[in-house]
Formats: sequence, C-alpha cells, structure tokens
Amino acid sequence: MPYDAGPEDFVGRLASDLPTNRVLNQMEIGARAFWRGDYSTAKPALDDAILRIDSVFADNANAANARKLWYDEGSKDFKGEPYERAMVFMYRGLIYLHDADYENARAAFRRGLMQDAFAEEDQNRSDFALLLFLDAWASHLNGDTDLRDETMVQLKKLRPTYGGIGEKDDTLVLVETGMAPRKLGTGPAIPSSSTGAASRSWKTRSR
Repeated sequence: MPYDAGPEDFVGRLASDLPTNRVLNQMEIGARAFWRGDYSTAKPALDDAILRIDSVFADNANAANARKLWYDEGSKDFKGEPYERAMVFMYRGLIYLHDADYENARAAFRRGLMQDAFAEEDQNRSDFALLLFLDAWASHLNGDTDLRDETMVQLKKLRPTYGGIGEKDDTLVLVETGMAPRKLGTGPAIPSSSTGAASRSWKTRSR
C-alpha cells in the first residue's frame, strides 16, 4: 500500500482482512483521515481501535488478566506496539482539542502516556515528551493552571531547555515530519500467509 494512500484504501479491509487485523486497519483509517482533516471519518475509526486496545492494554484488573492471556497464548490479534497505541490516543486527543473538549483531550493524552509506559516496564514511566506537552496544553486551554504547571515539571525533566507555555498562549501549530520507526524482524522467516498482523506495521510518525 502506498505511503500516501487514503483512508478509503483501508475501509474495504475491515470486511475482507483477517479479524485479527481490525485494530491495524482502524489505526490506518483514523490516522490517514486525520492527516486529511477528515475528523468525522477519523473519530469512529480511532474510537473503535481504542475500545479494542483497552480490552488488553488498560490500567485495570480485567485488562491485566486479558493481557496475560494475550501474551501467554502468543496471540496474533494485532494491538500495536506501545508507541503505535500511544499515537492512536494522541490523534484522538488532538481531535478533542479541535472540538474544544479540553478535558477529554487531556484524558486521551494521558492514556497515550500510559500506553508508552508499557514499553518502559523497567522504569514504569513514559518518556513521550510530546504527549506530556499536549497534556499540559489541554490543561492550559481549560484554565487548569495548576495541572498545567505540574505536567510541565515532568516535561522539563525530559526536555530541560523547553521554555514553557505563556499565560496568553492560545494557538498551537503541529508539524509532522519524517517517517515512522522501522521494525526489523529477527529469526527464521515465516510465510506471509501465516503471520497475519505481524507481517505489517502501522505507519506512525516520528516523535
């Protein structure tokens, strides 16, 4: 599939592809629709992906049990790498920002940080600086200055030279550049007909 393929190129896959690839295809639809500014298409796709991600990767006992089973059985049901899952929440949070729903935006960014923390199990924390900034920005726009300042303290531990958010700042411009991180396989090759979701990688942007 071309890198610049549109969301419509993945819609048909929801019916024709393996059910184990549903999250992958909804990620593709949601992200590509977002890049076009087609938020009415992006929202339901991202929400569906989030619902299925949360069934395994959420901070509760039911998800923890499902996660253990998912790992123990070597499930091929694609849920994405931690960074890919974090990006789903980031895009959803940005749409909430666009809709001036700042509390849900902040909640989405924080859930993205939790997904990133799954990649940092030894540290049990996230190092996704952009999501921390967006968390602070959502609090700023919502008038929650104490929450904004608390989050900025965390952000400056990762980005000490960052100047901060001005009291009158009300406009944010985000520019995505570069390509996604690459996934490199190791070990013996597996026929593509057997790998399912593992044979493809969602194209997220760089941090």
